[in-house]
Amino acid sequence: MDGDEFLDYAQRSKRDEVGLEILCSTLSDGLLLTPETVSVARLPGSEQESAPAATILQSRACFTFSTIDNLAEPNQFLRHSHLDVFGRWGFGLNPVASRDFEMCPVTYYYGPDPSKGSYPLSSANLHALLEIRELLSQLTLLEAKQDLADNPTTSEYQKVQPFFKEAGIELLYQPVERLSILHRKREMLSPEQIRPVLECLQTDKRPLWQLVEAIDLIVGLFQNADSSSLGTSMYYYSQMEWRITRSLAPSFLGVPMEGELHFDNDELENRIDSARMSKAKSLLKVSEIYGDPSEGVDIGQCYLVIGSLLTSKKFRDYVDVIICPAPFVSEVRTLISGISERLVNKVVGT
Repeated sequence: MDGDEFLDYAQRSKRDEVGLEILCSTLSDGLLLTPETVSVARLPGSEQESAPAATILQSRACFTFSTIDNLAEPNQFLRHSHLDVFGRWGFGLNPVASRDFEMCPVTYYYGPDPSKGSYPLSSANLHALLEIRELLSQLTLLEAKQDLADNPTTSEYQKVQPFFKEAGIELLYQPVERLSILHRKREMLSPEQIRPVLECLQTDKRPLWQLVEAIDLIVGLFQNADSSSLGTSMYYYSQMEWRITRSLAPSFLGVPMEGELHFDNDELENRIDSARMSKAKSLLKVSEIYGDPSEGVDIGQCYLVIGSLLTSKKFRDYVDVIICPAPFVSEVRTLISGISERLVNKVVGT
């Protein structure tokens, strides 16, 4: 079929229909960071050594540091190309300009090799971050108890504590019996008993709850070097992956897809709320295309990147190239002409 012809609906695959929908939605409303669960084997010698792996929920958008030509070449570890594996729809961003979104390369790790009985350092480092998170969560809960008692009307925790459950600021990776003991011990401590302990921790630091979130952001940048689904060692490492994740940076305009908004600017808050509703409709349409709600994502775990407060630019202003299957080039150009004239000539067929 000629690349300038439109495909009939019957000739489109579900993946292509989804590609068109996500393309238009991203350019109109912003980039959606979607969740994925990463498993970390329990550390040898721990109480839970033989228990199921600990799971980490990441919310991120993934990019490959590559040229379009290289995306079409067979991978050195797999006979298929990147486009064969991940599809022919995507956005190209300038990795330097995209630092406005805190885009950065991932940290690769690899899991234990059962045949060797080894537990690699890269997995141990990731597991250590989970242990640090547990300690920081426990300290955060103690600090909240003490500060709310000492400053019932002025404590910062009045604002942030209602979001602790959603943020997972709690003990997540403990055995059930130990979890119960730690909870009981925390409840037994009075604010007066907590205060001298926390006074020993008054280093030059951010609030403890922000440190918990910082650990989550660091963990969100870990990626397995190997692909278990494709049975190929080093395959993900070969992708040279970069990610945009949630950020604590004040220049970063991003919001959870659910929950209340808290902006001083009513006009900005209304615009963001409108973008969230539009994105939610797009996610529903994706599920309808697949004909199976399970093909959708958990909207409560998604994060919408709208733009940069540093430059007042929207996400689409950072897009340098749009790739799509060759037969869709003309249709994509027509669809995006009403969104961004600049991007009409940035569409490349693959």
